[in-house]
Amino acid sequence: MEHPQELVDRGRYGDLGLVERLGAASYELVAKGVGAHTFCMCPGGRIVASVQSEGVLCTNGMSNSTHSTGWANAAVVGTVRPPVGAAPFWGVEYQEELERAAFVAGGGDYTAPAQLALDFLRGEASARTPHTTYPFGTRPARIDALLPEDLRGRLIEGLQRFNEQIPGLGGEEGVLVGVETRSSGPVRIPRHPERRTARGFRNLFPVGEGAGYAGGIMTAAIDGARTAHALLGAPTAQRAR
Repeated sequence: MEHPQELVDRGRYGDLGLVERLGAASYELVAKGVGAHTFCMCPGGRIVASVQSEGVLCTNGMSNSTHSTGWANAAVVGTVRPPVGAAPFWGVEYQEELERAAFVAGGGDYTAPAQLALDFLRGEASARTPHTTYPFGTRPARIDALLPEDLRGRLIEGLQRFNEQIPGLGGEEGVLVGVETRSSGPVRIPRHPERRTARGFRNLFPVGEGAGYAGGIMTAAIDGARTAHALLGAPTAQRAR
């Protein structure tokens, strides 16, 4: 979701005069008991494409060091639980299903589907979408209709709670640009809890988001550091393999 940075600054600082001293405001919001939270908030940032193959659409966010674009964005994440008896790669298939649906909803040319936050909460189509920083443009679409009922419900209740903490996040100035499906890996490589090696291997150390052990830059870095400590503390013969 994306908003004018001033809306976030006002909601966090109250006094916009503090921006000069404190910089662009950020947030990290959690709806406890709902299974929804914001992720990778980018103050003064922009929305970018994160696509590695044809026929799918995935978005992401970034900020330059100056945080000076005048726009703020963050992923809105809802917990997804696989069905009982799901295949090991069910999460990957589910991820691709959402990305293909977003690609079609955007018109099939990497234009992104977008919906006003207020309309997302109401379950209505947006007649227009205001400015976004997504470089390939946006097209009004029912993002809420692209999501399964359980996930849609989590995001709606989460956004309502977030709006209580920062007034306007769920209003007409907010835009949802879809979809971001890469907040964490949909699979996890099993590893030994102490040696941190992959099961069945003595010299393979799965770490970070791709291995299913992190949900962002900092958690991936911490996971990698802990694994490095485990490797350094391992017997010399094991490290040599």
